[in-house]
Amino acid sequence: MVGLSLALAACGTPNAASTPAATTAAVRWSETTAPQGIDVPGAQWLKIEGAGGKSNNAQTAAVLRPQGSGVSPLVVWLHGDEGSAVFHVSAARRLAPAGFVVIVGCWQPSPAEPFVANGVSFPRIPCLQNYATANDAISALVEVGQQLSGVKKGAIGLYGVSSGGPQALQYRDSRVDIKAIVVDSSSRGPSRAVSPVLMLGGTADPFLSIDAQRAYEQALRDSGGTVEAHYYEGGRHEVAVTGDFTEDAIKRIADFYRRYLN
Repeated sequence: MVGLSLALAACGTPNAASTPAATTAAVRWSETTAPQGIDVPGAQWLKIEGAGGKSNNAQTAAVLRPQGSGVSPLVVWLHGDEGSAVFHVSAARRLAPAGFVVIVGCWQPSPAEPFVANGVSFPRIPCLQNYATANDAISALVEVGQQLSGVKKGAIGLYGVSSGGPQALQYRDSRVDIKAIVVDSSSRGPSRAVSPVLMLGGTADPFLSIDAQRAYEQALRDSGGTVEAHYYEGGRHEVAVTGDFTEDAIKRIADFYRRYLN
């Protein structure tokens, strides 16, 4: 991973719910302060407890909102193997002004130690007490996101980067309506997509060959799924988060979600 870009677009003040809300008998959430050393202007921070029916399970999530009043579609942002790092929240902050409420939280444990790439250290959002399965942890993010003020009821989008891509594609929950999935630099996952998919990647990804990316795209197409794809010449890993193509990648993601979530 190289050149992680934290260039941010402006977004509005959080439209925070006035009181904590329960989403199911097990999952509950409350507002909290930003993790120590994390400063993402406009982010609303949540503590989410009880995923998978585990009372001691805890996740930290950030909510990014567009400017203005009204309601906006929900997008749930799933990080990669590096865990819930600050650059994921910063990248999601660039998507929110396009008209989406974006929730970014851990779906697997994230250590407290910074993530180091090419000698540069990036803070993580610690998630040390997430004992739930990936599907249950994602369900908690989805359920809490649906309860937030300013969220449009109905269609939901998933974004999964790196190892978050297969998790987004295989996520199943009969209670929610996932209508659009974006995978960024995703390794091979399920062979069939139940929702329209946008695949993004780079031809110079050091972890995932372009041939492997295109082969997975074709497998999803062969299954009868609706698949769009764009590969950036010279792009590396996590193109919407890092490198020279983040602005164009975020624009493509926003355009894709607008078509399927509005």
